[in-house]
Amino acid sequence: MSYLALARRLRAEVLDAPEPPPAHCMAPTTRAPGADPIETGTIAAVLLRGSVIGDAWLVADDDALAEHSDLAQSGLPVFRFAEVPFLAQLDAEALRAVAACKRAFPTARVLQ
Repeated sequence: MSYLALARRLRAEVLDAPEPPPAHCMAPTTRAPGADPIETGTIAAVLLRGSVIGDAWLVADDDALAEHSDLAQSGLPVFRFAEVPFLAQLDAEALRAVAACKRAFPTARVLQ
């Protein structure tokens, strides 16, 4: 599944969330007013809220992480879009283990 398809699927959960994300999660943006970041491909990071690993950041790439360095300091695991295909193959226990490692080392990469 491409990151764009994943972002579309998560749009209702993230953009239409019943409560706004904490203030430290609101990164400034340079996109044009009214432009949909999912449709234009300019999405940099998504705050995920899940029952398996809890809250986690999903970032586009290292450039997005460098631009929003506060994400790595948020205390939440940080996953990259490129890691999603591998993570999708894991069971809940393995995913929790990866998330625990990423909480300790937020900018670590999942290689295989």
